[in-house]
Amino acid sequence: MVPYLFLFLNFINRENNTRSIHNKRSVSCISLIMGLALGVSLSGSLCLYSSFFLHSNMPVAVYFSLGSIFIHSPLVSSLFISINIISIFSCVNSHLVSYICPLIINYSWNYGFLISIFFIGQLSSGIILSTSYTSDVTFAYYSISTLTREVYSGWCFRYIHSQGASFIFVLYFLHIARAVVYSSCLFLPSTWFSGIWLFIFLIFIAFIGYLLPWGMLSFWGATVITNILSFIPLLIEIICGGYFISTSTLKRFFVIHFVLPFLVFYLILIHLFYLHFLGSNNPLGANINNKIPFFLYFISKDFFGCTFSMLIFAIQTLFGLLPLSHPDNATAGNGFLTPLHILPEWYFLPFYAILKAIPNKNAGFIILFYFSFYLFFLSIFGSAGLNRSLSQFPSFILLLLALGWIGCQLPQEKFISYGRIFLSIFALYVLDPS
Repeated sequence: MVPYLFLFLNFINRENNTRSIHNKRSVSCISLIMGLALGVSLSGSLCLYSSFFLHSNMPVAVYFSLGSIFIHSPLVSSLFISINIISIFSCVNSHLVSYICPLIINYSWNYGFLISIFFIGQLSSGIILSTSYTSDVTFAYYSISTLTREVYSGWCFRYIHSQGASFIFVLYFLHIARAVVYSSCLFLPSTWFSGIWLFIFLIFIAFIGYLLPWGMLSFWGATVITNILSFIPLLIEIICGGYFISTSTLKRFFVIHFVLPFLVFYLILIHLFYLHFLGSNNPLGANINNKIPFFLYFISKDFFGCTFSMLIFAIQTLFGLLPLSHPDNATAGNGFLTPLHILPEWYFLPFYAILKAIPNKNAGFIILFYFSFYLFFLSIFGSAGLNRSLSQFPSFILLLLALGWIGCQLPQEKFISYGRIFLSIFALYVLDPS
C-alpha cells in the first residue's frame, strides 16, 4: 500500500499545482491546516494499528478520517517526492557508479549495454514513426511511403527502426553465445531465465512489427504464421479479428507492437536486478575477489564499444551494405497475388526452416515451440549439459547457420531433404542433455 500512497500523494500534489491563481491563498491556508494535522494523523494511524492488533473497542472510523486528512498537504507530498528523488539517485549510484565488477571481464560483456542502447533507440524511433502511421490495410503501405518520401527525415527514422531490429538480434545472439561459452547460465540462473524471456518477447514484437508495413512478404508471412495456430479453436478469430488478415488484425498488431516494448523495458530492469544481485560472471567461471567499481573503467569500455557499434550501424543505415530485407516486401500486400517465395526476416530463418522441414503443420509448431524453449534447458540440465554444449558449441552454431540457409531457399525437394537432415542432427543434439 505504501507505493500506491506515494503515487497518490504525487497525484494530489500535481492537482494542487494546477489550481487557478485566484485560489492560491485559500489553498495555502488549507494546506497549512492540513500540515498541522500531520502529527494527529500519524498518532491516529498508530492507534488504529494498536486497536486492530489488541482487539480493543476504539473508534476505528475516527482514526481513518484523521489519517486521510494529511494526504492533501503539499508539504507531505513534497517530502515523499524528495525521498523518491534520493532513492533514484541512490539506485543510479549503486548500479552505474559503485557497482563492483570483476577486473578480468572483456568486451564480450559489452553486448548487454549495447542491446539497452539500441532498444532505447527503437523505442524513440518507434514513437516518432507511430505519429505518421495509419493502421488500415488500405493506407498502411502508403503511409509508410509518405513517411519515407514526404515527412522531414522520415526515411532516416524508418531505416533506423528497421535496421535497429536486426542489430538488436545480432547483439542478442552474441550475448546468448557469450553466456553459454562462459557458463553464465549456471552461475546466474535467474538472470538467464529473465534474459531468455526477454528474447522470446523480442521475437514476438519483431514478428508483429513485420506485418505493419503491409508489404507483400509481410502480409503473406503473417498469413502463414497465423494459420499455424488454426488447430487451436477460436484462436485465429481472437488474434486476427476474423478468419484472415484484415484491418482488425493490423490495428491489434499495431497496439500490441506499441505497448509491449514498455513491458520489455520493465523486464530489462528485472534482468539487471538479478544480474547485480549476485554480480557479473567472468571468463574464469569462478568467484574471484579481484573486482573494481563500474565507473570509470568499465563504463568507458562500454562507451567505446557503443561508438564502434554506432559507426557500423550508421554505415548500414545510410549505405545499406547488407540487404537485410527482401525486395519483394517493397510492394504493397495483395491477397490475390502470391509471391514466388514467402520468407521472413533473416533472424527468423532457422525457425522457418523447421516449419518447412516438417510436413505436418501441427507437429512443426510443436517442434518449433520445443526448440524455442531449449535455451531454458541449458540451466536446468546442470553442468553435464553445459560441458556437452561447450565442447560442441561450434557445431551447434554451424547447425543454426545451416538451418538459416535452408530457410531462405525455395521450397524444393532437395532443400527440404537437407533441412530434415540438419533438423535431425539438431534434434539429437537438443534431446540428449548428457
